[in-house]
Amino acid sequence: MLLGVPIVYLILSGMNLEATIGIFSMQTWIFLSGLLVLVPFVLFKTLKEIALLSAFGVFATVVVIITVVLYSIHDIPSNIGLVSHKFIDASQFASALGSISFSFSGNFVYPEVEASMAEPENFGTVLTASMLVISAMYITTATLGYAAYGNTTDSPILKNLPPGSVTAFAMLVITAHVLLAIPVLVTTFSLAIERRLDLLKIAHNDSHRESAYRVVLRVAIVAFIVTLALAVPFFKDFMALLGAVANTVSNSARVSKF
Repeated sequence: MLLGVPIVYLILSGMNLEATIGIFSMQTWIFLSGLLVLVPFVLFKTLKEIALLSAFGVFATVVVIITVVLYSIHDIPSNIGLVSHKFIDASQFASALGSISFSFSGNFVYPEVEASMAEPENFGTVLTASMLVISAMYITTATLGYAAYGNTTDSPILKNLPPGSVTAFAMLVITAHVLLAIPVLVTTFSLAIERRLDLLKIAHNDSHRESAYRVVLRVAIVAFIVTLALAVPFFKDFMALLGAVANTVSNSARVSKF
């Protein structure tokens, strides 16, 4: 998941940038997004150093939720009779379960987040509060979005909104958010590899050589996720598959300690 989620995010970035800016193809935007992600990934060593990047996600999330909620409320009356709704659709259960699981896939970075906190003993309280807020945001967006667009609801839901400057702004903001979130995920993955390999030992306690090895490793990681994002440019399907295959299993397993 630490590599799968960034792949999904790169695909989403490519889709959004092609739709809002154009100029280049989706594949080119995916490649350029990968280059952009590489900069903070190489420059910053730990999550503590890139924590400010994830803070932008709060702003981006609020902007997108407000946009979707307002458009949904506006479109509900005009879409009456034009879209259909199902309270339960068994045929979509597996896909929905995978997507929902993917949406709560932050568990893979929890150990590094806890380790980077100034007061790690408060991690449980922070996590509980975060899950409650995130769940409330998902339920609000999903309920109003489905009420407005019914069987035509797309993924991501921003594709349902009418074209215009507000929708374009929301898409650019969420694109910036996912691009800034990718370094958090790949840094967690890279730190685990670096500890396992013991780069400092391999570098014979030479800090400069260790840094060089780290750069090579991280460039290889970005090259890998960009290659897969270019090879599998299907956001909705890949997100559901990833959530079903990887995150559902890990979320169902009891973790006794980090």
